[in-house]
Amino acid sequence: MADQVTVIPTVRQVYSDTYSNLPTTGLNNGDMGYATDRQVLYRWNGASWAPITVYSGTGASGDIPTATDLPDGSLYSETDTGKVKQVSAGAWVTIVNPSTGWTTVIKAANETVNNSNSLQDDDDLVFPVSANSIYILFINLLVTTTATLKIGATVPADTTAKGDTIQSATKTSDLTSGLSGYASGIHRFMFHVCTGANSGNFQLRWAQITATASNSTILKGSILEYLKVG
Repeated sequence: MADQVTVIPTVRQVYSDTYSNLPTTGLNNGDMGYATDRQVLYRWNGASWAPITVYSGTGASGDIPTATDLPDGSLYSETDTGKVKQVSAGAWVTIVNPSTGWTTVIKAANETVNNSNSLQDDDDLVFPVSANSIYILFINLLVTTTATLKIGATVPADTTAKGDTIQSATKTSDLTSGLSGYASGIHRFMFHVCTGANSGNFQLRWAQITATASNSTILKGSILEYLKVG
């Protein structure tokens, strides 16, 4: 008579809830739990929930999940800083830094003001800045005007933006209050920007010094180049 084998299947339970609401009693080894708030799958080992997957996400640096809530190896890509971070020993560690190369912003079309001495945002020459960072930037403006121009910028709170034309770069004028005296021609500026606790945009602004009923134009092909150095 041949041996007979009886197979007794083991039923495993699968739970889905926030991590704090996953049960800790009435469980069998191998039961599964999905933590909806952490997006991590766990296996009950008889004493605790052990992670068997890691978290992977992307978003602004300020929205990064709490590292101590996630298993080692979890990943997060910061859209505002370009950094990719990984959880190691309960803390986020940067594993990929953004490129440190220069970035160029090119003015796409001519832009004109007429009879206005109020600084207005340039349509194209703007770029995002991260908190607690340092940037060097150059701006080349192609100008056609019968009225002399002034330029300025808006920056996040707690940001210092200093610089001037390259022809007189020993000055450290406050860019946010405006630099002035630019007629038709090519004007090149160099600036040093240090941000504080706030991220946002460096936004170039410009206007006529004295409101004059004639066109003042920043030409297509003007450029802004920036480099994040720290």
